[in-house]
Amino acid sequence: VAEEVKYRVRNPFIRHELASFALNSITKFYTRVLPSRLTYLAEYHALPYRLTLGLAALLFFYSGAYQGRRLPVNDSHSIKEFFSLNWHRYRKQILTLEEMVEEILGERDFWGIDLNAIPDLAALITDALEEMLNGRIQKMLKELS
Repeated sequence: VAEEVKYRVRNPFIRHELASFALNSITKFYTRVLPSRLTYLAEYHALPYRLTLGLAALLFFYSGAYQGRRLPVNDSHSIKEFFSLNWHRYRKQILTLEEMVEEILGERDFWGIDLNAIPDLAALITDALEEMLNGRIQKMLKELS
């Protein structure tokens, strides 16, 4: 499956738009990525670092903006409203970053479970989001390669 995706993405005859990839990302994460994260956690009793950063990046994407540009968040109205409200409350300092992360991870309708029950997950997501919000995304990506 991974090779098929790589081939499709590298095909110069297909125009890839971030909005297309991002369509319904919360549901995609829930169905495609979360099971792998939970399996890894159960087997190794540790969080998979890259998947954890991926979740932080997803939450950052759902902030709706990056470097003054709007991001093509394309999801159900209720999901977009939830994230918009939480990011607004964070930006207005009604919530701390940590509180916002806990609010999002606790949304069982998105994840099927309260992700706050996973030890250290909220703290790692909060730390990664702080790095992203402080403009260190490129540094984080370099460290991954």
